[in-house]
Amino acid sequence: MNYWEYKKRLANREAIVPFTPEQFLRAPEKIRPESIYYPKISLAMDVVTFTRNLKTEIITVSTTASKILEPPHPTCYYIVNPGGFWGVLTNVIIFNGTTDTAGNTQSNPLSVSDYRNIHLHINVTSVTGTWEFIQQSRDPYSLEWADVQVLGSIDSPDTYYFYIGDRGICSYFALAWRPTSPGSITFSATVSLKEEIRWAPFGMFRAVYLGDKTVTPATGIPIFEGQSLTIFPEPDIEIWAIAYTDAKIQVFWL
Repeated sequence: MNYWEYKKRLANREAIVPFTPEQFLRAPEKIRPESIYYPKISLAMDVVTFTRNLKTEIITVSTTASKILEPPHPTCYYIVNPGGFWGVLTNVIIFNGTTDTAGNTQSNPLSVSDYRNIHLHINVTSVTGTWEFIQQSRDPYSLEWADVQVLGSIDSPDTYYFYIGDRGICSYFALAWRPTSPGSITFSATVSLKEEIRWAPFGMFRAVYLGDKTVTPATGIPIFEGQSLTIFPEPDIEIWAIAYTDAKIQVFWL
């Protein structure tokens, strides 16, 4: 299939049928073997037609408009702006030491507003008495702290794991502890923050914008991070791109 054949199909908006069963029976000798594998083409079908070996390019788009595709265009292009919104993991040690009194990490709270869930490890190397650990969340209006849940009681050295998930994940997280029977405890507490939702310069600021040589982020067609776009330019059209920050895109020649 060449460009002009494809344009004719689009203009006529007709399904393309290489042969009919009657034609097959009347003149099987005129049927090309490769035509057997061509299905009807419908504009409503969400399919990608491969007419040649797949060609792929990785192109760097910068903050200055640059030409990424030049005519002629013998095929359509599938453009991908790879992304990584999910799967980001951040580990933070929020306490490491020895105490014999009730305490918390409110003086150095952990910002969790950009995360979807929390995992907590408490590694106790020595302990006397019994200690209760509590998850706390800060009210964004009054800035006062509230107990979300009691995570558990610890009275022996070990490594303890608590899945907090998205419960109480608002703006700031703190861990509190208090003895329910007198003693001391030496421990470290590590928070694992998962599924970060990144903002600038990520997300829309990592978008790539397509247009002509005058394209800007305000006028271009956006391909946001993690999204893709299929285009079929006219034979004499140049495709330019620009981005807020340098980004690598994948261009597939279909």
